[in-house]
Amino acid sequence: MNYLARDRMLSTAMKALGEYFGEPFPIARVAGRYKLGGGNSASPAYLLRTDRGYFTIKAYEGETAQRTPVIAEVENHLHASGHPVPQVVAQKSLEDGSLLLVRRFNEDGKHLPYLNRDAAEHLGESLARCHIDLQALIQRRPELIAPLDYPHEYEFRRQPLYRSIPRSALIAAYSGSPLNAVRNTRSILSHQGQTSLPMVLNHCDLHMKNILFTPEGAPILLDWDSMRYRPRVEDVARTMALAAFRGSAHAGVPNHQAFTAADGLLAGYHRIHPLYPEEVRTLPDLMRYHTLIKLSGKELVMQPHLGHWLRMTDDYLGQRDLHALLGVATPSSAWVRHVSQRAGNHPVSHKNGYQR
Repeated sequence: MNYLARDRMLSTAMKALGEYFGEPFPIARVAGRYKLGGGNSASPAYLLRTDRGYFTIKAYEGETAQRTPVIAEVENHLHASGHPVPQVVAQKSLEDGSLLLVRRFNEDGKHLPYLNRDAAEHLGESLARCHIDLQALIQRRPELIAPLDYPHEYEFRRQPLYRSIPRSALIAAYSGSPLNAVRNTRSILSHQGQTSLPMVLNHCDLHMKNILFTPEGAPILLDWDSMRYRPRVEDVARTMALAAFRGSAHAGVPNHQAFTAADGLLAGYHRIHPLYPEEVRTLPDLMRYHTLIKLSGKELVMQPHLGHWLRMTDDYLGQRDLHALLGVATPSSAWVRHVSQRAGNHPVSHKNGYQR
């Protein structure tokens, strides 16, 4: 995005905020403007600090712009349900055909340099509550699934995941075969009509830049743009891999503090929204898979982190019996009922209102 397009985007955002507040809102009211990480150069996101609070603005293009209204509806549903998610206060079309979203923060938050046990536990609880409310939304509005059931960016490559990673990096990174995790996970994460795993709208992009924490320690979950309808355990595994790697001030160095952060995230999620033992069994392969997914898209300068992150994941899993950690037994009679009723297309009501 060139400077002219950026200025037009800011001008449109100011007009939208003026309409929202019912008063003039010139650019002079912006005390600070910061480019946020995560957005590509074609559609960057900006954080605006104003005398009326914090706002983010981002323009969406192409196919992403087509599903943006659905993303905005889902985010506002979470916000209205009391979740710490920014509120979409304006949607505006730009001259180039892209769609601009303006979001407002109702709480003050900041990024943490790393996740400790308490922060990770709060994050797990928040993610679980979001999953419960999102599935309740899908039960009422099943038509929301289709716009969010799109191929992942890595699937657009039309080639096996491991071909996008230098073979030498894979060999150096993993004592076993990381491709086993890829193959196993592909069979686990089949499409919604084939898998028996409980499905939910996944965030799909939780990382340190997309999580703010309030002074009270509550997480604010940003950037739901990559939301997809996937097995809920996939979101849990993806965020556990983050916690195992970012659970210490010394990321990539195995230590007790880092691993207890991953424990805390899993325990926090399970306490609010218990996982089936059969879901827990998939976590090791899913954690390895999403480590590969995350790092395979990085520039070559980031490839050395592949070895660190995979070894962190393996060190963590080698020291943990996840079933014992959660106190869940296997096999599960509840799982048998879930699979049989899903096969008969009869939804099972969960005590928290979640369709399993």
